[in-house]
Amino acid sequence: MILINKTFERYLPHDEGDDVCEPDESGFLAESEPVTFRELVDLLRYGEPSSWPASGDTREWVTHNDSNDGTRDYYETGARESESIFYSRDNPPRNAKWWRLAFRTAGLLKTGV
Repeated sequence: MILINKTFERYLPHDEGDDVCEPDESGFLAESEPVTFRELVDLLRYGEPSSWPASGDTREWVTHNDSNDGTRDYYETGARESESIFYSRDNPPRNAKWWRLAFRTAGLLKTGV
């Protein structure tokens, strides 16, 4: 099992011209949640890595925005939401290699990286 943290950010509709940089709501969805390697790959797939090119370093995370999968409620309420997946620091050191391999399996790493 690999331990992950999940966070969310939600931006509510604002008046035209408002410069909104900070989310209206944010927080943890899960802390040190155990997932299998397969579940981790599924969670990372189709997300946007925090750096490009991604290296699979444990300091990197993956974000899924409204536009990644179209399941958010933007068209109903105008709210924008994102979820991010992070490597939990509660993992034993040996799990770092599985995080990197999950990045590769999810298609987030360039070949040969």
